[in-house]
Amino acid sequence: MPAVSRPDVSVSNRVEPYPSKAPPVQAKSNEQDKTASNTASNDAQDSARPGSYHDIELEEIDGEVPCYETAAVVRRKLNNLIAKKVHVPGTNKPFTQASLTRELSKIAESNRAAGTQTVAKFLKKSGAMAGGESQTYYYGNMLLEKLRIWNGEKKTKAREKAEEEFPKGHARVDPATTKFFMTRDDPVTEQQVVNMRRGDDD
Repeated sequence: MPAVSRPDVSVSNRVEPYPSKAPPVQAKSNEQDKTASNTASNDAQDSARPGSYHDIELEEIDGEVPCYETAAVVRRKLNNLIAKKVHVPGTNKPFTQASLTRELSKIAESNRAAGTQTVAKFLKKSGAMAGGESQTYYYGNMLLEKLRIWNGEKKTKAREKAEEEFPKGHARVDPATTKFFMTRDDPVTEQQVVNMRRGDDD
């Protein structure tokens, strides 16, 4: 039988040369490390975050949470929660006067602390410290501060200035209902009452 010629099928072990520039493996690794670091940081923040905004503890001075903002500012912000239909944290329901009353009562830990009529009356007042003696002012201030921290919002410059001017917060008084001992030659003006610091009324 004649010999059958076979094609040369020898396998070459030759390896193609490396590219002139190595692929940016290190750059990709750094990017992955950065992403992993950010993820870990976010996870740590989430784990440190309380389960409810009600669980946020606020700093007290002399047994009270300071009201750095006037009653008018607190009133405007509470009305905005209702007008803009901001959702109560942890729910899909917007703030209403009724739900606001419930949230204030939770903060006060008493159903009598912020009744519906009390809240409605405060929200309708006008004037820098009108309703300043109201529990709605005090607990409304606390609610807004808890929401600010919960949402990760920074303090405004106006807030920082108020903390400097009123180290212990505003005196929780209403110029229309607060009585002072004064002389005819030295009357107490409404603006003086508005600018009273907590402790000045002791």
